[in-house]
Amino acid sequence: MAAHAQITSQTGVQVYFADPHSPWQRGVNENTNGLLRDYSPKGTDLSVHPPSYLELVAAQMNDRPKKAWNGDPSTRPGPSQYQNNNTRKCCNHPQNPP
Repeated sequence: MAAHAQITSQTGVQVYFADPHSPWQRGVNENTNGLLRDYSPKGTDLSVHPPSYLELVAAQMNDRPKKAWNGDPSTRPGPSQYQNNNTRKCCNHPQNPP
């Protein structure tokens, strides 16, 4: 992504890239891309959609049932469960899977 530094400086959102030879880091990304294509085909200019549509897509993606939640989005961990949890090792390392 050529403009990642510009995106980070203008929005404050960090952009991360998978490490070379680390396919376990790309699985969630590729799956998410496939799910997003249900809403907009690859190559779609998202600027043609109103913000309300993009917010709807984000809400639907975030509220999808997840296997880790036993299919119940209400069991999704909240922000308080992530605070002060600096001892957890990186989940992208092969010896520390999620």
